[in-house]
Amino acid sequence: MTPTYTQRYILKYNLLRFCSHQAWITKANFNHFSLQEFIA
Repeated sequence: MTPTYTQRYILKYNLLRFCSHQAWITKANFNHFSLQEFIA
């Protein structure tokens, strides 16, 4: 395996993980907001 291929794979993996993390944060914030609205 060439270093470029490995680097590209790692970059793609990190990007995917970052996107999943961002989506989780957005979902958590949305749920928190909905809960606040429900209480109010």
